[in-house]
Amino acid sequence: MSKNTKSLQQQLFQALVAQTFIPLILMYIPITILFLFPMIGYDIGQLSSFVTSTISIYPAIDPIPNISQSTALYGLTSTSTQNISTSLDNVIESQLGLQCGTCY
Repeated sequence: MSKNTKSLQQQLFQALVAQTFIPLILMYIPITILFLFPMIGYDIGQLSSFVTSTISIYPAIDPIPNISQSTALYGLTSTSTQNISTSLDNVIESQLGLQCGTCY
């Protein structure tokens, strides 16, 4: 396996691990505490507002591992975007007879 492939796989694995722990910490553990503590007789009181806060910040925190690992996907994305752009240029040129450098 090449160094680039191994580096890409490692970065994607790290992002996957982070994506596993973020919902666990921000959603599942607080909700479990919210449901289980009253069942066993503990009054959590104002702690329930903490659970609401962690659930509400989850959508903002969840994409951070993907954004931070964007270097792993940059090469794939730029190549794919360039290929799509070239394909669109070819279709526009063949169908409409236009010379397209940057039609869009």
